[in-house]
Amino acid sequence: MRTRRCPAEGSSVGDGRTSEQRAYYRNRIDNSADPEAAQQARYDRNATARANRGADPASPEDWQRQNDQLRQNQSGGATEENDTLNGLDVANNNNVTTNPDGTVNRPQTFPKDADGAETRPDGVTDKALIDNKSVPDTFDDDGNPRTVYNDQQLRAQQEAARASGREPVTVITNDNPAAARPSGPLADNSTVLHRNTGDGGWSQWNNQTNSWDPISQDQAHSIVH
Repeated sequence: MRTRRCPAEGSSVGDGRTSEQRAYYRNRIDNSADPEAAQQARYDRNATARANRGADPASPEDWQRQNDQLRQNQSGGATEENDTLNGLDVANNNNVTTNPDGTVNRPQTFPKDADGAETRPDGVTDKALIDNKSVPDTFDDDGNPRTVYNDQQLRAQQEAARASGREPVTVITNDNPAAARPSGPLADNSTVLHRNTGDGGWSQWNNQTNSWDPISQDQAHSIVH
């Protein structure tokens, strides 16, 4: 693949590209004439992010392998996301659905800041904005729990939740609660739940003890409804 990059202008965002670059590549992908052109745009987008970090572009072969692995991981995460939202009796806000009367439900997005950037939670209720984070079932290489941090996406959803009179709720999923935890800033700014993908059990993070308190599915349901 021959790389065609968008120049770097404006401030960088969490994925390593500026807002202008994100818009540029989104437009290229959405308006590609064929799948090959869309794939080229995705490769160029990755090369631009690497260039912004001072790294050389990955070879097309390495990029494709990484992309295939990412899609495989996302597929597993999507299954856990659907199971989590189903357990809470919440529709998946990432899907476009059609009602029996033919009307269409489209994903809801919320303003993030004064610049008009938007965020899309995984689930939306009248009471909460919900995001699901899947982590590995094992401890990290140092023997510590996998930590979910209060990243830009979650901070945006917290702002959007409070601006709309809702509670930000983060659900961490794996089959070993002991091997998962939120960071301090995430726990301070969001209600954090855990869903055990092995047995479907629920827990809530206790800021006082820095540990998980088991709760029932009905209790988890009441937090978001």
